[in-house]
Amino acid sequence: MLRNRSADLLPVSTYIGYGVGQIGGQILRDTPTLLLPMYLATVLGLDTGLAALAILIAKIWVVVADPIAGIVSDKSNTRWGRRRPFILVGGLLAALSFTALFFAPSSDDQFTLFLYITVVYLIMNTGYSLFSVPYLTMASEMSDNPNERTTILSFRNACLAIGLIIGGALAPKIVGVISAAEGGTARSGYELMALIVGGVIAASTVWLFFGTANAPGKAQSEKTLPLREQFRVAWENKPFVVLITANIVQYISAGIGYAGGLLFFAYALDLGLGAYDVFPIWMFIISGASIASMPGLVWAAKRFGKMAVYKWCLIIYAVMIQAYFLADKDSL
Repeated sequence: MLRNRSADLLPVSTYIGYGVGQIGGQILRDTPTLLLPMYLATVLGLDTGLAALAILIAKIWVVVADPIAGIVSDKSNTRWGRRRPFILVGGLLAALSFTALFFAPSSDDQFTLFLYITVVYLIMNTGYSLFSVPYLTMASEMSDNPNERTTILSFRNACLAIGLIIGGALAPKIVGVISAAEGGTARSGYELMALIVGGVIAASTVWLFFGTANAPGKAQSEKTLPLREQFRVAWENKPFVVLITANIVQYISAGIGYAGGLLFFAYALDLGLGAYDVFPIWMFIISGASIASMPGLVWAAKRFGKMAVYKWCLIIYAVMIQAYFLADKDSL
């Protein structure tokens, strides 16, 4: 595919450099969602209400942090471009905070644990916003050629799968192996996982920063609207409001099932530590089914329309997720 390339296209190393950033980004998006509830409940012993509140506070903050990250990077002009400095600082900050999440102090005081998790998770999500918003914007600024943009995003999507495997399958497997090893504990398993996965996040961030050093960028060309004005304009766009509301509800429902997966295997199916062995298989099945369904969904969207396919997929998802009620240990 890349053999007979035009001389005015970006080098393949730049495609790879940009794509690799999604490995860390995917881990930051998925791994805390998957493992943090289990860690808070089983290792820290944090009250479930306080644990949910800590996560909720950090997630609500993202709604504000994302637009701020966009405005700040839009208005910036540095020798390294508008986006890359924020990507580097945000990615490294998120990597350190991710690691710190799973090195919480040993304490019986619920408020101390709640405060620690809330603050660290807030910092991690701030770093993630500083990383992800400029990173996603960067793809549209690297080339004016729509075909090349597709190529750029194809490298990102390939690395997305790698990040999902590392964050969704390898991370819980590390916890399970260390927890089951002689002399190992669940806490030591989470700590080793955090060091390894946090290192991967940091490495992908640094690779992205240097790998896109020669990528074209666009200087600030127009005045950026204040944050309040951006919200007003968005609110007045009713089709956008309907779409974003549906998207938010969908993400919340999917996130609940996603985040509760490990707890479901451990407690509802009574697998205990065995959940760490089953969960990676579950993640591979989800990833494989998603990839395998893409050609059919693309065909259906062209044949029946994107909105019709979107609605049917939501209905099928809502119906099939009820199968959780039919699952038991013997059905594995």
